[in-house]
Amino acid sequence: GDTVVVAEAWGIPATVFLDAGSTVVTTPAQLNDVLKRSVQANRRRELVATRPEIEGIEDIGPHLAAVRVRWPAFARDGVEKASERAFYVMEEGADGRARIRVAATVVE
Repeated sequence: GDTVVVAEAWGIPATVFLDAGSTVVTTPAQLNDVLKRSVQANRRRELVATRPEIEGIEDIGPHLAAVRVRWPAFARDGVEKASERAFYVMEEGADGRARIRVAATVVE
């Protein structure tokens, strides 16, 4: 479901830094596993929705950008219950699409 759509925003290989540790994602299956674990962690906390709030974008090279995003997380009643901040390094591919290559996420 949702992880398939989110996975389209990623390039492989990618490096992911989380509070729980870091990992290098080298296959679509690994990426799907990382994304599913994130969704499951939110559900355990009774968080059912999130949406990105882009806080800043900085060009850092001809095909690279650094993007800072706040991700508020909402309970079923629509009330924000948590948030995290993510820092992404995005790379523009040969197809012209920008994809995440490095992600660092911090729970607030």
